[in-house]
Amino acid sequence: MGKPLSKRVIITWVILTAAMIVYMVYMPFLIKDGADKSEYYGWMKSEPEAFTGQITVWHIVSFKPYVGSAGNWLANCAAPIEKKHFGVYFKVEAMSTEDCEARMQNGERADIYSFPAGWCSGEKLRTMNLTQKPAMKSSFVSAGEYDGEQHAIPYLYSVYNLLISSAIASEKSVQLPSDGMSAEFVADTAEKLDFSRKSGRVYGMSGNAVLAALYGVHGDVTQINSFRDSDASMAFADIRFMGDLDRLNKLGKGIEHSSYTVTCYTDLVQYIGIDSETDDSKLSYCNEFISNVLSEKMQRTIPELGVFYTVELPDELVFEQETVQKMYDAAKNVPFANTFALYDNRDEISRLTAEALKGSDEAKGKLISLFCELVTGFKIE
Repeated sequence: MGKPLSKRVIITWVILTAAMIVYMVYMPFLIKDGADKSEYYGWMKSEPEAFTGQITVWHIVSFKPYVGSAGNWLANCAAPIEKKHFGVYFKVEAMSTEDCEARMQNGERADIYSFPAGWCSGEKLRTMNLTQKPAMKSSFVSAGEYDGEQHAIPYLYSVYNLLISSAIASEKSVQLPSDGMSAEFVADTAEKLDFSRKSGRVYGMSGNAVLAALYGVHGDVTQINSFRDSDASMAFADIRFMGDLDRLNKLGKGIEHSSYTVTCYTDLVQYIGIDSETDDSKLSYCNEFISNVLSEKMQRTIPELGVFYTVELPDELVFEQETVQKMYDAAKNVPFANTFALYDNRDEISRLTAEALKGSDEAKGKLISLFCELVTGFKIE
């Protein structure tokens, strides 16, 4: 009779046997999961993709969200499409309008563009055929139509605020309204708060020049950072500037100010569309990506950036940032123009803005009339 096995050997055999059982049970699932990600397994699929390779997305930036990156958000929208379609990849690149223009002059193009209002003509983009049509206000949908067809669609937007330095207003004995602003107040206050100090000039207005002209401001409109540096008394500011001020205020380095949300119109709108020369083999993937950008699931995450969503949701979302929530409550129905109409009229808008700021009431009147044609519901009071 052989020598009985030691207790240590028995325990070792029990552990090895248990490990083998676990291995045999779970290994098929691990192999399948790895195979799903394997290029060789992909090649063996019975139904190959119509296209494999890279689809480029240019995120063209003229304004930024309150916080975070819309470019990263778009990359998150691409992830489930890449997972669903073997060998299809999306490359999202963020760039300024100037960088985009330079690359296009060198002959480069993207497949999909995320772009600001008024960036391009309707001919540059092709008709969209979304896999799922989003529930969206008709005015939002029409903002991306060209010749009766959908060439682009807005997926996020924001609004401007008029900021007035509390310290400078107090210094010049200007009483600030508590219940909104009128065009007369904006124009008169910008004039009163434009003055010179020993250290240099304090501009009456900074930021968006078109809004300044529409509200009847005369004189120079300086760059937005002048307000932060106390070299400008007022500013038509976008949402990122508002966010930067809030963050500076928390550090005790901000500018105490009064804020009034602009509700007459906004061009802080980001659209998405497909390049007119994008290969047909890529179209189904491009449309699927855009459909995901506009899906309820992804649109529900847009408030994390501190900007507004464009689709109609069954419940109104709450914004984490108090500043953004106040702006949304005041201007969630703000109108905006058709993006291609803005592009077609860009030179006239620029010309009339310059003349109106120089003091031409005729140019101001024509500018207001033009915006009344471009923006349904536009009104300056």
